[in-house]
Amino acid sequence: MVKSEGTGLLGRSSLLFNFCYIFLAHGVVSGIISGGIEFAIAYGMYYHNSKPVYLWGFPNTLSGDCALTVFIQVGVTWVCEELIVGWDCFRSNTPILPFDIELPEETSHRVFWRLFEVRYGIARDEISLRSYVRGQFVRYPSRSTIFNLFAWLLNKFVISMIVAAMIWFWVWPVTMGVLAGIGTKVAGHEYEFHGWAPQIMKLVFGFVIGLMCSPLAIIVILLRDKWFLEYKKRAQKSSQENEKGAPVAAIDNSSDDSNTNSTIPSA
Repeated sequence: MVKSEGTGLLGRSSLLFNFCYIFLAHGVVSGIISGGIEFAIAYGMYYHNSKPVYLWGFPNTLSGDCALTVFIQVGVTWVCEELIVGWDCFRSNTPILPFDIELPEETSHRVFWRLFEVRYGIARDEISLRSYVRGQFVRYPSRSTIFNLFAWLLNKFVISMIVAAMIWFWVWPVTMGVLAGIGTKVAGHEYEFHGWAPQIMKLVFGFVIGLMCSPLAIIVILLRDKWFLEYKKRAQKSSQENEKGAPVAAIDNSSDDSNTNSTIPSA
């Protein structure tokens, strides 16, 4: 079922639908799932561990755990959102963003085009899993499936790690400050954590990362697909102009040949 593109209460362009899709259906749900997974991992790592859990000290260091969590969680979340939101884009069930960012020219912004994969967006097509998989993963039709899958994963890895670094820059220092405030100080700048504190901390941390990462991923995907449609329009317009110019050029060349022949004296 294709949603209405109108600006009504539940139209794809409405602010309510944008908010519910991006922040509730994906952001909050992603945060809950991520928080639950992080809680389970922390329980397995720390609860029955005989060694103390420190903020900075090894082998059980929460600072290192949180730093690694950001990059792993953002990478996994990004891939999941690409697949889920990509399917919705394929069926025209995604929101239409209430803002727009102009697509720059490729000749002067090649890194931008490469990073955001403007040429490889998802647009509505024949509703079949095969068509979706082809549109999502195939970048080089002449190459093997393994090569295309590796290229797809590499592109997602690069952009997700850039976003992860941005999130880490803001979230990790704040988290370390909060943990220093609730931990038990043992020496200098070192703090120790007991009982359920590490698990609860990782639950909250995972929820926050999921709540931040999923909306960012969705916005990037929706912008890319909008740019992809604009790219197709530009390419189609350029092709039509070239087709119109070709007959004119042929006529001009024919006229030039006729004039040249007329100036050649007969033997």
